[in-house]
Amino acid sequence: MEDSDGDITDIVTSGDEDSDDADVEMPDNAARQPNPWFSVVDKETFELDVNRDFEERIGPCGFEANFSPVDYFDKFLKTEDDDLIDRIVDETNRSASISSSQEEELLGSPTALELEQEISESQAVHQNLLDYSEQADSLILSEDMDRQSEWSRDQLSILDENLSYYTTCADIVKRIHTGPAESKKLPKFPPLPKRKLLSLYGEQAKKRKMMTPEELHQYLITKEIDVTKTARKEVFFFSASDITTPDIAVAKLQEGYTRQIQRQEATSMCFNLQYGHLLDVTFELYAKEKESGLQQQKWDDWLKQNIGISSSYSRKLREISRLLRPYMPRFSTVGLPFIEVYSMRKELKAMFSYSEEIMRYWSTQNQPIIQVETQSSQ
Repeated sequence: MEDSDGDITDIVTSGDEDSDDADVEMPDNAARQPNPWFSVVDKETFELDVNRDFEERIGPCGFEANFSPVDYFDKFLKTEDDDLIDRIVDETNRSASISSSQEEELLGSPTALELEQEISESQAVHQNLLDYSEQADSLILSEDMDRQSEWSRDQLSILDENLSYYTTCADIVKRIHTGPAESKKLPKFPPLPKRKLLSLYGEQAKKRKMMTPEELHQYLITKEIDVTKTARKEVFFFSASDITTPDIAVAKLQEGYTRQIQRQEATSMCFNLQYGHLLDVTFELYAKEKESGLQQQKWDDWLKQNIGISSSYSRKLREISRLLRPYMPRFSTVGLPFIEVYSMRKELKAMFSYSEEIMRYWSTQNQPIIQVETQSSQ
């Protein structure tokens, strides 16, 4: 799933061919639940709601000087998170006292995790089909195909392969849609088609270009923001009647981006890194209680009940915190959305280990970290 940019092969992980389990068991209490897992499915079209944008879920974060991380989390981060549950993070980022197997056991049964993963994968596939259908009218056939009156044998093979795959996926989603009581076991999704439909049109899915350590280093430097001043919504009001030329519009947009949006994102980054660390500390305490028998809830249930988020989102915050807290004095001045930073985590690891010079740069502090008393951005 990670680092996907519209490519089905990146978003969806097909059934594990090495697995001995043909089916994924639904939880025992599934039959008693009033179809809660599938409420996002449109009963007529089975269209899945996959358009939740990460930043929309966070919402505007106009932090005040006396805002605590807990206030911030309660106010802005409560969400019903349908994201795919990530695998336990790389060995270097795992908690020192909690092994991956222990953490998986604490988070819940593997079968439940696999079920949520399969459902999320079907959502991703469906969204890609919708994206493709929106592009279909504007796709231009190659010169050779433009003169064809029918598909070639090889092209028909591609079509048949995709038709079989998506028909099977649709059947599985329809089966899920009937409700937990009627879908106790979820078959494995079929392997992804080796050749995509877009290949018929000479189109290839575009991936985000991976940056080299040096390129990423220079890119991040351009995103460093003066965080000694705050982003304040009341200073960015304007009248549409004042925007009379493109030059005036560009100037106002640049002002809003560099002095407001990026500054707010840098402030949010600081809170995210701190809050991820707080979640790590909390998980350690939870794990000790779980092992001693004092805690009976699963970690995911505990988070949803007490904080209002899922373990998958918690894990994202914890992973980024472990990666960037050693560089927090400087990285907390980087004005980038959390989702963008999370998508480049592998590149960040490579950058920090690339050279001593780069590591020293990001380890040093160039500005005070978010002060209790800050100046207005204007």
